[in-house]
Amino acid sequence: MLSHDVFQWGPSQSLSYNTAGGAATSTTAFANQTIWLRVVAPGALTSTGGVRYKVGNAPAATSSDVLLPFNWVEYIRIAPGEQLSVLSNDGVAGTLSVSEALT
Repeated sequence: MLSHDVFQWGPSQSLSYNTAGGAATSTTAFANQTIWLRVVAPGALTSTGGVRYKVGNAPAATSSDVLLPFNWVEYIRIAPGEQLSVLSNDGVAGTLSVSEALT
């Protein structure tokens, strides 16, 4: 069970991402005490709007990775040292808000 109300929220960052035809953008490796990420991509709701994301060691998001629709808050479990990579699902570039939950 995910109980996000008990997280201690740590650093946050804005990750700019490219259009679907561009290259994926990744964060730096997250610290050992970061165990969850809270991410949201603000944007106008459309049938194809959102970002594709991938978590791992040096990941590169592609058009077949998990879709995060615009304005949807997602909680992602990560391991120490992993990174988050994102790419637009359509022709719109934007910014992903990433907040770290600490142990």
